[in-house]
Amino acid sequence: MIVEDFRLISPGVFQLLKSMCDLTNTTVYNALSQFGKTEFVSAQLLKRDLFLIQMDQTIEQFQSSLPNNFLHLWELTRNVTYMNQFITGTYSNILLYSPLNNIHTSPLTMTIAYPMGAELDGVPTICSCANSMSCGRPAKILPNISEPCKFYSIPNFYNRCFPVESLMQSSLECFYNNHPCLDVLTNITNEALFTNMTRLDAAKSSRFSPHTTIGDLLEQLFIDPWSSSNASYSTYFNNCQPVLCSYTVTKRRSRLEIITIITGLIGGLSTVLKLLSPYIISACIYFLRRHWRLARNSTTQHGELCRRLIG
Repeated sequence: MIVEDFRLISPGVFQLLKSMCDLTNTTVYNALSQFGKTEFVSAQLLKRDLFLIQMDQTIEQFQSSLPNNFLHLWELTRNVTYMNQFITGTYSNILLYSPLNNIHTSPLTMTIAYPMGAELDGVPTICSCANSMSCGRPAKILPNISEPCKFYSIPNFYNRCFPVESLMQSSLECFYNNHPCLDVLTNITNEALFTNMTRLDAAKSSRFSPHTTIGDLLEQLFIDPWSSSNASYSTYFNNCQPVLCSYTVTKRRSRLEIITIITGLIGGLSTVLKLLSPYIISACIYFLRRHWRLARNSTTQHGELCRRLIG
């Protein structure tokens, strides 16, 4: 088998796919564990609708920020791998050759430059792994090495300079149960592996189509989909333990209610006056008598003073 044969590159590619799944699974698990320890604090008890809205907003922010944080680290790893031009295990980005007329010399290396028929972002071209990480060809199986023109192309699966780039731009279309790809591979390779493989169910409801690239799946952390939030208002209410709850009802009273209230006030006032009238009258009489007594005494004293002055 040569470097371009799918059977040669697939073991490393699918081991990498498993590692990607394990990494995203660990990332999500750790993030959920940390998120579950986050406390929700409010200055006062929130109404149910407002509480659920705030919970939905918090969860949506978590679901959107988690992939972004993961992808920042992922892109850094991709760029470091490419810039250092590490040699892959299948030599998919390096060509080994010996100088002419000197077969005893140690082999030299040269970055692969794919000939015409290669693709760069889906466009046929001549490209080099030294200049573009997207350089490569569609993955294919060569049943007979002596006849390289006879081959079977794996649908939407690519052989790029690095295994990670092969995965990012490929899809899992070949592995769905409504696609004949695995049957063709079984006939070509006579491998029982493809027969015993559990195929993906194309009829299962999913937000991802069979043509979705693994790179797009990775951007969503392979989550299909997030479970709906189950924020419990009763748990929040019980944990807050409010000391006092009050509410105000604002409404316009009817005419009948107004008349009833006024009548009640008048009737209540009459009752109060009936009870207090004797005391009020007694107090008034007391103060009047006292006033008259003081006035009479003052007049008497004034008359005596006048008589003394005259006499």
